[in-house]
Amino acid sequence: MGEVTLTGQRVPQCLLLVACLLPASLQAQLHHRLEVRLDPQQHSIEVTDTVTRVDAGATRLEFHLHPELDPVLEGDRGRLEALPAQPARDADLVPRRYRLELPAGQRRFVLRYRGRIRHALQQQGEEYARGFRETPGMIDDRGVFLAGSSYWYP
Repeated sequence: MGEVTLTGQRVPQCLLLVACLLPASLQAQLHHRLEVRLDPQQHSIEVTDTVTRVDAGATRLEFHLHPELDPVLEGDRGRLEALPAQPARDADLVPRRYRLELPAGQRRFVLRYRGRIRHALQQQGEEYARGFRETPGMIDDRGVFLAGSSYWYP
């Protein structure tokens, strides 16, 4: 099992993977190899995502990312473009939409992105002495939590 460096601290990768498991339908189509660097003091994340597609016939992919993350397609084979956002009703976080066009037969590509993720903890339900608070994502020196709903990976 590998480790991730958090500004001098080492954390087992399994802690990061627990909150980012992909639905089974996507696991069959894409394989993500994520290299993640977190800086809790700056509330920032930097990711290199090497994506392998099972179906190399599709040349167009669409995905969402957190609005504070700026993706760049590595290399010159393909084109990445931002699309208009589609805000969901009752959504506190509106992700950015992207379209990636790749040459026919290209099975692997690399996305690099970085930015800040820091959403405050919010009280859910009635206020009890032991009430629950939640956030889609927070990178903080008190701890790191990145749910899939924070769109920290495509």
